[in-house]
Amino acid sequence: MSNEFNLNINKRDLMNKGGRRRALKEGKVPGVYYSHDSKDSIPFYIETTELNKAQKADWFLFLTQLNQFIEPVASLAGRAIKAYNENDDSDPIHQLWLMNVSNSSKFLNSWTELRDKFPPSNFLELGTVVSGREEGITHYVLSSQKDFKDLVEGSNDSKEESDAWAQFRAERGETKLVRSFARRLVKKWK
Repeated sequence: MSNEFNLNINKRDLMNKGGRRRALKEGKVPGVYYSHDSKDSIPFYIETTELNKAQKADWFLFLTQLNQFIEPVASLAGRAIKAYNENDDSDPIHQLWLMNVSNSSKFLNSWTELRDKFPPSNFLELGTVVSGREEGITHYVLSSQKDFKDLVEGSNDSKEESDAWAQFRAERGETKLVRSFARRLVKKWK
């Protein structure tokens, strides 16, 4: 094991959704540092290759380095409503979307219609937040991936699937994305 690990983080310009997608396709994982003592935020990106190197390095050294740039913001517990490939949840890279959903049944019906028509190949779970400290979060979506490359590349949607996503967004009811983040599963308790 090494005694130190240097994580190269690069400052970036703020970008719109299209710019963020381009960055992800180029192997850059965007992030934003929010300072606790300032109203300024600093957008940055980390090269996927850097994250993969960090994965291979001593994990705790990686976390120590990363914790210099982040501050924990939430502690939540949830209950699954609908899961796909639930017996295969061992992939270590997780993407979470935390949302405020105004009409749970409308959202669930639209989600089920979309995902039954286009079932995911990986573990995917929709759930409700049952306890936690962050205001306004009612639901979450958890998706697992084998590695950061799968997370960054995402899926190659067909025209039919893209149209189904547009229909889902139109029919799900008022929904606000509160936070989205990726995490690495270190250990799982059963």
